[in-house]
Amino acid sequence: MKKIVMILALAAFAASCTSKEKHEAADDLQAAQDELRDNAREAQENLGEIKDNVQEELEKKKQQLEEELKEVNEKIKTGTKEEKEKWQARKDELDKELKDLNEKIKSGMKDFRDDMKDLKKDVKEDVKKLKDDLKNN
Repeated sequence: MKKIVMILALAAFAASCTSKEKHEAADDLQAAQDELRDNAREAQENLGEIKDNVQEELEKKKQQLEEELKEVNEKIKTGTKEEKEKWQARKDELDKELKDLNEKIKSGMKDFRDDMKDLKKDVKEDVKKLKDDLKNN
């Protein structure tokens, strides 16, 4: 945000300058635009790494739940009536946990896609403002 304010200040300054000063201001604006794009790319990469790490952890948890469900299902098949009731209750808990986890994964992916879309939109808007400032000055 501070960079955007700085860029806009440079654009305002450029409006009251000589031709040489305008050229220098345009160069500064171009450099700021390049920096903005680089920062956006870096942010996108960082978000991607975070998403990958979170997704990996969620997938591990999902695998653990599925593995435990397999074990519980076996115990339900071979257990006594009392044991079956106990294991069925555990199975119901695991099923709910797995359902919740799958919803988290799905929701997280949607949120990530939305965040990436917003980031790209913001960068495009900032770059457009910079270009407009360059054209108008």
